[in-house]
Amino acid sequence: MPLGDELTQSALETGTHAGCRITGDDRLQLAIHLPDDGVLHFERPWTGGPSDWRVAEFLSPGGGCLFDEPIGYDHGQALDLLAAKRAVE
Repeated sequence: MPLGDELTQSALETGTHAGCRITGDDRLQLAIHLPDDGVLHFERPWTGGPSDWRVAEFLSPGGGCLFDEPIGYDHGQALDLLAAKRAVE
């Protein structure tokens, strides 16, 4: 399984809560909070769909890292559903 799908699956299975917002450059950003106080960020164009999601950033109390990993359509659909249930700021 590609890295983007592995990270997404793990976040969907273990995430404690999520938030969604639109960034200044018209991207939809979904943040999934993890049990170890980390946050995994996913992004896609505001007008995009399930195939456009990418793993963007992981933040944790000890540091973080940037990603630019694509996500498969099935995991992208799950992120779309989760984003639709969250308030967009």
